Amino acid sequence: NPNVKEFLDNLPHKTLEESELHMFFLEYEKDYNTLVKRLNEVIPYLKSWVETDPFNNKYLKKHLDEYYFEIKKWAYSDLPYVRRFAISQLMSYYLDSEFKKEHLEFVSTVKIDNEYYVMMMVAWYYATALAKQYSDTINFLVNCNIDKDTFNMIIKKACESYRITDEQKIYLKSLKK
Repeated sequence: NPNVKEFLDNLPHKTLEESELHMFFLEYEKDYNTLVKRLNEVIPYLKSWVETDPFNNKYLKKHLDEYYFEIKKWAYSDLPYVRRFAISQLMSYYLDSEFKKEHLEFVSTVKIDNEYYVMMMVAWYYATALAKQYSDTINFLVNCNIDKDTFNMIIKKACESYRITDEQKIYLKSLKK
């Protein structure tokens, strides 16, 4: 639809709802190169978790090796919501069959810079990793160098999860800094 293309080209958007709609349209983009181009155009303008977190393009699953390189670039952005988007994408696509231990280390290198919403995404990532890849994730967390506030938020988020057993929660609480 030419109206959609015109809308996607018209950046930055004026309202949160327009940005949400933009991300919604990109969820249906089937061409990987077009999708990445469009994401690179829009994510620098995102200013809310409402715009970054829900994004889920089912066609990306065919391109996860390539997409990981994009995620790594975004994770080192100076813009907090670009970093948050990168971690949310890693959490969405790489905690099941595509999981690698190196992802745990990678997320720990993402700059938080006192950005609450970046810290919360890091915590959410590790809490979800604990639910899906407990053994590798707990081994990483026991020996990691994550700052105290983020580490304690990871524990809190994990203990709020229904996917973490009561025994695991007791152990996690004992790790609190």
